[in-house]
Amino acid sequence: MADRLSYILKMVLLFGIVSIILSGCVTPKPQPQPDAGTDIWTGELTGVIPGGFKLTAWPKGGNQDFQIVKGSMNLKMTSMGSGTADLNGTIKDGIIEAYISGLVDSYYFSGSIKGNISENRGTGTWIVDTPDGKYEGKWTARK
Repeated sequence: MADRLSYILKMVLLFGIVSIILSGCVTPKPQPQPDAGTDIWTGELTGVIPGGFKLTAWPKGGNQDFQIVKGSMNLKMTSMGSGTADLNGTIKDGIIEAYISGLVDSYYFSGSIKGNISENRGTGTWIVDTPDGKYEGKWTARK
């Protein structure tokens, strides 16, 4: 009887330890929240190459008039297919300038976006240089 009770206690203890370990594996990790002063922008491209983009902008050195910009784009080029691109640039005094670089169906392309950003809205132009030629259009974004 004592051996059976000891066996049951060992199994309960083992089950408890395994449950604790597994609960740590399946518990969703909290998503990072933007720091104070960080802005998240989403927008769309219009023109020959339609698509969407998401930008994150944050102040450099506490200066609210100068922000670093990083983001990504999803593009659909009629002649070359779909792909993604990275955006890197700055916002200074409400003017955004960012460089675009990416791949569409193994074709490298580059370009830029420029425009104006206000408190919660942005507009401007974009241009990309692809193996098929240069394309341009407009973009809009909201915070």
